[in-house]
Amino acid sequence: MNDFKTSRELLLEGKILSLGRRRGWRTTTGKLPGGTILCQHHRKERSETTPLWMEPLAHLQREGHPGSGGSVTNRKTPFQYLEFWMQSIFNYTKENCSQKELKQNSPPIFIVGTHRNSVGEKGISENQRKALIKEIFDRIRDGIKDKPYYTHVVSKFYAIENSVKDNKKIQELRKHIEDVAVEEPYMGERIPLNWMTFDDEKGKLSGGKPVMTLKQVMDGFGIEDETELLTMLKFYHDLGHIIYFGGDGAQESQALKDVVILDPNWLIDSFKKILTVKPPKEQTVKYRKFWDRLNDNGILEDLLIDHMWQDILEHKQALLDLMDKFDLLCKRFDEPREEEKSSTASATATQPRPTNASYYVPSMLRQQTSRSLQLETTENNSNVFYVDFKEFLPDGLFHRLVVRALRWSQDLGGAKSANPLLLCDQANVYVDDHHKFALQMVHQSNLAYIKVSVMRVEVYPPPRHVKAPSGDVTCKVKDFVEEHLQDLKTMWIKRINYCISVQCPDKKVFHFLPLNECMAKPEVVCHFEKSHVVIKTDEIQAMFKEESSEEEASAPEDKQPFNDIHLREIAKELGQNWEKLATYLHFTQDDTYKFVTNSQTGVDGAIFNMFTTWKQRFKGGEVEQMKTEMAKALELIDNYVLAEKVRIY
Repeated sequence: MNDFKTSRELLLEGKILSLGRRRGWRTTTGKLPGGTILCQHHRKERSETTPLWMEPLAHLQREGHPGSGGSVTNRKTPFQYLEFWMQSIFNYTKENCSQKELKQNSPPIFIVGTHRNSVGEKGISENQRKALIKEIFDRIRDGIKDKPYYTHVVSKFYAIENSVKDNKKIQELRKHIEDVAVEEPYMGERIPLNWMTFDDEKGKLSGGKPVMTLKQVMDGFGIEDETELLTMLKFYHDLGHIIYFGGDGAQESQALKDVVILDPNWLIDSFKKILTVKPPKEQTVKYRKFWDRLNDNGILEDLLIDHMWQDILEHKQALLDLMDKFDLLCKRFDEPREEEKSSTASATATQPRPTNASYYVPSMLRQQTSRSLQLETTENNSNVFYVDFKEFLPDGLFHRLVVRALRWSQDLGGAKSANPLLLCDQANVYVDDHHKFALQMVHQSNLAYIKVSVMRVEVYPPPRHVKAPSGDVTCKVKDFVEEHLQDLKTMWIKRINYCISVQCPDKKVFHFLPLNECMAKPEVVCHFEKSHVVIKTDEIQAMFKEESSEEEASAPEDKQPFNDIHLREIAKELGQNWEKLATYLHFTQDDTYKFVTNSQTGVDGAIFNMFTTWKQRFKGGEVEQMKTEMAKALELIDNYVLAEKVRIY
């Protein structure tokens, strides 16, 4: 008796291939035959840790909001929706490394238009309808020919009237899908029959329950070898038939390692209970304030979780661990609220402190809130860089990065400074007592990027001169962003394309320069829109310049830039324009008067007094910032020769 079946046999039995259909789309000419996108995925082409059904979970939207996340909310036309889904298919799968020569790039994408007979106005002839369908398909082909996923699209498009029984076109499509699927490199792999038994009978053995323990699976199906058991569970996890995270070698919680989720839809429904705000008429009075807090501030209370999961509380920890794993939420480490403080005060020293846990859920924040509020990111005193995603930046990726930023901030102790400010497309979190940084997601016509602004925390009363953020902190934030984007790309969104960038100083049109190139060269050439502009990179590099070491700070004064000799040279060459310069160095008329009255050597002494006072605003390691500020001030009084001399000190 054969104890194995091949994947080809399973395909013919209908156990591998599944088709998904979206509604037909309307255009000005009628329904567009593009309502269906069929994508053949397989475990080897996909993320090692994220099954296909899981990807929309990172983008769960509240009721009434269109789309399943990502920049789909910014896409208005039928073609833009189609493009979004094909771009998603391409990015969420990894490149096929098979040595087999494929007729069709994997994973293949079928484009199928439904409601064929509804295309065009009523009463048009069949030939007119065919011409209209051809025109629509030609427009789609022309629109995607330069896209990275173009070679994955099956060349033949289908227009199908799905209301007709025994439709020959549907039979033709089914045969075409089977022919393409059979050519996939994984076809021919053998699958043990007892694995098939598990897949077919898992629901019956569990008594209809959506969850089993690892031991129940092992005992129920007679799989004694643990290695084989974990291999089987991973196989069906990657196919999306079950959910199990205990066998991939990661440091998962014990709750996750012991739980096998048999029904992925049950998991989605469980998450939706707390990631979808109930309409007010369905909310109980007791929990209304918790719903409001989730809706308005993106903060989920543990009491609300217990209420919504009251029938599945035995799985609460595993579900929370899973949501944490996929960056859907982040536990808050905040001070107890007033009601908690009062109950704590009445407790004895031997009693445990009552706590009500809460979680940040950035994806729950409303879009309209972001439009009406703006987080403070003062450009003049912030170090700004960007993550340029070209045209494709899913909301889910941004929200996962925000969740990780919240965890990082709390681990660094930044949460002690103040609570983070969160909006749907913005987040402002603290690094330490003196620095914070903001993440902002931006979608424009042909741009999609995350703006990262590193700032100093506001001080009151405000100082006369606000220092720029520390280069060390800016580097730390940049390293955090790079590390976690790379991690998300490796384990989740395999082919996302991005570049850490800075805004080009030539600001006629907003565009980017690669940060790595700017950090490696004293000047770079910008070729934006076929231009040829030489850009000096000293100011860009200064944002990321690390603080001087103790040895450098304690070096002899005569070897350091902006020593007394340099300052006296500038004073001598400056002449009578020094009072104008004083204004651009943020000194008042009273300050200028004091510099003069305290000078024993006339104007030169007054200028030197001004410079030494100005120098005291900076620490020893801020030489580049000193040079930049002085040179800019000199340029403002039209002394370009002296400004250039200052820059090369």
